[in-house]
Amino acid sequence: MFDESVREEIIPNRGYLNRLFKLLDEKGKPVATTNGSIWMDVPNANATSHVGLSESNVLAHGSEPHLAYEILLERTDRLLKSPKHSRETILEFESDWSILQAAKSKSADSPASAATVPTPPARDPVKPSGEIR
Repeated sequence: MFDESVREEIIPNRGYLNRLFKLLDEKGKPVATTNGSIWMDVPNANATSHVGLSESNVLAHGSEPHLAYEILLERTDRLLKSPKHSRETILEFESDWSILQAAKSKSADSPASAATVPTPPARDPVKPSGEIR
C-alpha cells in the first residue's frame, strides 16, 4: 500500500510517513470534544486540518480524509513491524485494514492531493518517533 500510495501521488515518498507522527506531535493541537472524542488540529499551508484520532471519528464528517489516510497508513505499517507479542489479533487487524481501505477511497475522492502536514527542510533530518502523545 505504501508503494501504491507513492505511485498514485497520495504521499510524496515512503520516508514522509516515517516523520508523520513527529510532525503531528510538533505541529498538531489535540482537541477533546464534549462527548469525549479526540481530534487533532494541524496547521498546513492554507489553513488548519481537523482529523479524528480514533476508530469512531477518523473517517467521520469533518475529519480531513487525506490526513486520516496518512495516519492510518503509518499506523498499519507500525503494527506490521511490531514484535509478535504486542501485535493485534487477526480480527482486530482485519477491522483496521478495512478502515484503512475506506480511508484510501475517501482520500482519493477528496480534492486534497498534496501532503497535508508540512515536510521539514531537507537539512533537518528527523528520526522516526514513537506514537502521538
